[in-house]
Amino acid sequence: MGRLVSMGQPPRGNVVNILRCEHCASTDLTRLSDGEYRCNHCKSNLHLAAPIAPPPKPTGYRPSTGFRPRPPLTSGQKVLVTLLMVAAVIGIAALRVKRDERRRDELRRRMIQRDVAASLNRRLGITHGLGSTPAPIAKPPEEYGAAAIEPPKVIRAEFGDAVALPDRIGNLYLVGLVKNTGEAPIDHPRVEATLWDASHRKLAVGFGFSAIPNLLPKEEFPVKILIQHAPKYDSITYQIVPKAMSYGTPQRFQLSVESPKLGPGQFGGYRLSGMIRNTDKVSVQHGRIVALLFGEDRSIVGMHEAFAGQQMLPAGDECPFDVQISTVSGTPKSFRIYTTAMPARP
Repeated sequence: MGRLVSMGQPPRGNVVNILRCEHCASTDLTRLSDGEYRCNHCKSNLHLAAPIAPPPKPTGYRPSTGFRPRPPLTSGQKVLVTLLMVAAVIGIAALRVKRDERRRDELRRRMIQRDVAASLNRRLGITHGLGSTPAPIAKPPEEYGAAAIEPPKVIRAEFGDAVALPDRIGNLYLVGLVKNTGEAPIDHPRVEATLWDASHRKLAVGFGFSAIPNLLPKEEFPVKILIQHAPKYDSITYQIVPKAMSYGTPQRFQLSVESPKLGPGQFGGYRLSGMIRNTDKVSVQHGRIVALLFGEDRSIVGMHEAFAGQQMLPAGDECPFDVQISTVSGTPKSFRIYTTAMPARP
């Protein structure tokens, strides 16, 4: 008969040792009697010399139940718990007060919005709700035809009464009158002149601008075109492409010419002198005088322009002027004076 051995560590608490056969190490045993076992694997009988008893329990040992009673609270802890509970109650009360205030504010805002909407509806005649008069149906938009559409204004100008005035050094001055024959002011009237030979071959091109920056409907102003060292030509054609004013407002100032005199110039030609007066209510600057001379048959025989000697001309003030007209093609029998000025700077 063999001896029975145990496996593992000595037993602790309620843990039982595992028994095994010393011949085949099997743990499949059958208990025959106290201390007697038989191995079901190798059929050996085994004897347990002395039963293995659990170690003695320590004095005062109590099985663990997982619960340990808490020690009683001290007076300081009790005070702290009381304060925390009071603070929690106060915090909950404050949150409720704030929530009630937000609800009251929201209700007040809705009431104000409702009152404002009702006031606007009363002013606009809009009613809502059961039993109210329905709002009137809006009148459909009215369509307007061509009679209500203002057509664009005609932009047109012409250049006429032109004459050729050669000088002594071979230059050619072409002088004429540009007239606004359209319905709107035109901006900086520009005239082009082309010289042609007998075979209609283009020889030279020149251009000139009106001395006045804009031209009102039915208004005219002299234009001088210079062609330097002009070749011999057979014919002259003129072209003007007027442009409407894109911005600004035409300005005209009341300027009068007093005591004008036309006489022979010191070095040939003619000299026009006189006085220009600002009869307007505002001051002007850069007053300009344009002299146009006419011969026996009312054709243009000379033209020249000059500025007044005084740059700024206040309202009611006057300034003498002197215009030297050196290029003249005949004896003048009459003359015409055009004036223009710019608004004074503030």
